[in-house]
Amino acid sequence: MLDLLPPEESCSIKAAYRAALSAGLPVLGIPVPEDAYWTDLGTPQGYIRAHGEIADSALRYHPGLRAAQAEQARRRATLERLGVRCTGALGLGTNLFVAQGAHLHNAVLWDNTRLVEPFLYADGVFQGHEVRMPAGPLPTRRPDPRVYSALGLDPRTCTLTPLRKQGSGRMYCRLTAGQDSWIWCAYTPARRENSSFSSLAEFCLRLGLRVPEVRLHLADTGEIVSRDLGHHDLQHVRSLKQIEPDLRQVVDQIAGSTCSAIARRASKNCRCRTVSRKACTTGSATTFASTLLGARAAAARALVPGGGRVLANCAYAPA
Repeated sequence: MLDLLPPEESCSIKAAYRAALSAGLPVLGIPVPEDAYWTDLGTPQGYIRAHGEIADSALRYHPGLRAAQAEQARRRATLERLGVRCTGALGLGTNLFVAQGAHLHNAVLWDNTRLVEPFLYADGVFQGHEVRMPAGPLPTRRPDPRVYSALGLDPRTCTLTPLRKQGSGRMYCRLTAGQDSWIWCAYTPARRENSSFSSLAEFCLRLGLRVPEVRLHLADTGEIVSRDLGHHDLQHVRSLKQIEPDLRQVVDQIAGSTCSAIARRASKNCRCRTVSRKACTTGSATTFASTLLGARAAAARALVPGGGRVLANCAYAPA
């Protein structure tokens, strides 16, 4: 089947299925029980997540997989004894070298991978080679060819424009191709928050918070491609008329996500100290929002004149 894939680096397995049908080859489905484990490995995130799910699952019928579970646990324990912090979903190959003091989080290391610097390596698939993060000043960096391949772009037709605002150890550029654009970020792993940005973004999205969606993370070169949310820069907003809608959205998201979390805790008979259990179990986001806003109104006054009044008058209305 792999021989039927087109030569392009990025493609779908559906192309191989179509080629097989065109060649008159049989393409058959395999029925599986409803309780069988099944997951899509078509993205790096899905591939990494599958390693964590298999490691934590109770395998009943596959002695080979049970042996693999035990071997993965042994390899993880060996790295931890050598001074490597291991968290999240991990897939560990053979003949690995990971520097003492490094931190692996949600990562898959193929055979012969060498991580020679004591950084946080998160949300990445390391494909069996020595990883040294690109050196030199960030302004000299350019997107890895895999960025263009993953987005289906021809680099000759793209433009890269540095953004006015940059970050600590991060360089942001707008990658434009015709009418479409993305935000490309090159970072240095010396600051741990740079390597963990992709994990944090995915976590916030699951909470329903409006953060930029990460389209691609190359953990071995320190690059992130995320959704382009436009040219609006909150750091340059000064007038109350401009800041009020943004503050309302912030409160809306905080109240909604926190009430959902508290309600889940209440359903598990956990004590909720910040808000009454009745407010949690009934999903009364309005009650929580009022509590939150009262505590945050003073802080908002530091943003713009009248900001505290804006927060105090906000009402949370579930969408």
